[in-house]
Amino acid sequence: MKQCPNCGRKLSEGARFCANCGYHFAPDSASRSAAQETTRSARHSAEQASTPPGRTSVPPLAKATISRQAKRPKHHHHWGWLLVLIFLLAVAGSWFYSNHDSGDSSTAAPTSSSSASQTSEKDSASDTQSSSAGNDAASATSSSSTAGKLTTDIGPKNTASAVTYYAAKNGVSHWRGVLNTTDGITVKLSTDDDLLNALSEPGQGMAYLVYGYHDVDSGDETDFVYTVDRDDTIHIYTLPNDFDSDQTYEPEMTVSKQDMVTYLNDHGDAGDVAKLSNKVDIDH
Repeated sequence: MKQCPNCGRKLSEGARFCANCGYHFAPDSASRSAAQETTRSARHSAEQASTPPGRTSVPPLAKATISRQAKRPKHHHHWGWLLVLIFLLAVAGSWFYSNHDSGDSSTAAPTSSSSASQTSEKDSASDTQSSSAGNDAASATSSSSTAGKLTTDIGPKNTASAVTYYAAKNGVSHWRGVLNTTDGITVKLSTDDDLLNALSEPGQGMAYLVYGYHDVDSGDETDFVYTVDRDDTIHIYTLPNDFDSDQTYEPEMTVSKQDMVTYLNDHGDAGDVAKLSNKVDIDH
């Protein structure tokens, strides 16, 4: 006998429902286990019966395990193929760029050579034109550095301009009048023995006669003369109107080229000297 837990009525041991209140008795675990085992045995027997000869039936639990293992992704195989693919791409890229660069180099070489040749030809033509146009611009350019200063490495035109400015600024007789010209000055080179013998400092056997104008005639005379020694010492003269070749004349001022350039730079005359040098004619 068993008792209903809901109303307390006594019932038979095998009763599944209470006759008084209708309470439903759940089957006990032993009965459930026995029933489940009976069901599994019956199902297994049916599967074995349906399995073809020579094939072994796999229990349901083993099937589930095998199925999960079969569905599990095998990532290590994918990583291996990916690494192989990356390596092949790297090798192919290295080969392509190596051959591409080699081809570009061989192609670019003639072009560079051609460009260099054209540049050389242009430079040569430019040099020829500059030379044929005269040395005036070259002399003016060499008279100053990148800072706009005079240097000692100047040509005849710049030297004549610098001597004229230096003599005028330092009060050498009448040299300031030479700067009053608007057209420029002419420097005539003379190796006349009578003139050189009258100068106490004849320099290197060349006298530079300075005129404050252009279109100098062969018979024109001037009082403004300078000579240059081998060591670039400059002697500045102002000869008298009644010049006598039998007399000896001393320079009114003697200065080294370096000191003259330094003086003109310090007094801000470098620009004016460069401008005047563009208006200097050298008469040989």
